[in-house]
Amino acid sequence: MKISTHVLDTDLGSPAAGIPVKLEIRAGREWRLIGDAETNTDGRAHGFTITELGTYRLTFDLTRLAALVSGDRHPFFPEAV
Repeated sequence: MKISTHVLDTDLGSPAAGIPVKLEIRAGREWRLIGDAETNTDGRAHGFTITELGTYRLTFDLTRLAALVSGDRHPFFPEAV
């Protein structure tokens, strides 16, 4: 099964390109990395494939958002899970 995600910059009202995203699966008390990607110009990250049933999480590195946009912007949260 494929998983895709879409990130929007609500402050600017546009897609958020260049945001690192990682997909992990729960393995006991730990999380195991399945894959990572970066949002494209449409704010979408494609290419995540899951092959087993389980509990998954996507983590978005929002610290990159401030660096990608000019101005003195700082994310409210450094990451979104």
